[in-house]
Amino acid sequence: MQKIRAIIVDDEPNARRALRGLLEENFSQVEILSDCKNVPEAVKAINKHKPDLVFLDIAMPGYSGFELLDFFDEQHIGFRIIFVTAYSEHSLRAFETSAVDYILKPVRLEHMTRALKKLSFEEPVNDNTQYKVLKENFSNQADKKIVLQTAETIFVVRMEDIIYMQAEGSYTRIYTTSHGVLTITKKTDRF
Repeated sequence: MQKIRAIIVDDEPNARRALRGLLEENFSQVEILSDCKNVPEAVKAINKHKPDLVFLDIAMPGYSGFELLDFFDEQHIGFRIIFVTAYSEHSLRAFETSAVDYILKPVRLEHMTRALKKLSFEEPVNDNTQYKVLKENFSNQADKKIVLQTAETIFVVRMEDIIYMQAEGSYTRIYTTSHGVLTITKKTDRF
């Protein structure tokens, strides 16, 4: 089993300890290289250790977790991100691609298992387009977008591209100018 070299970034010491404990007890393939309490520490640790994965809180003093990518050129990002936060309202901003995941605190074993299964480390990160789009969407507040997940994939749709929505039982059909008709079903996770 291939080792996943990871860094934890969270301003709360208890949250860092809890996440480290969960990973060490249940995921022997994850090697924690560093715990960082803020974005500047994370930038130094990433440059030093070159991790495969960064577990990243969003709401932190100084810089938010979303601003971490501002410190890197898209061509030099060789890591993936799993956002770990207490605030569900950030989920739409965090889900840019299926390669970037989002877990609510307190982190549950099944959610971490799902997130780690989604990530493939067999090949190095070489398509940094997802991070470029991620950075652009976080920095452009005027261009409102929504993340829509179908059974097959995740779509990022500009709000102005939505023509209308039609509810049918547990499904919603969303008619868009950019992606045609998207059929969404929402399963509610209980936390």
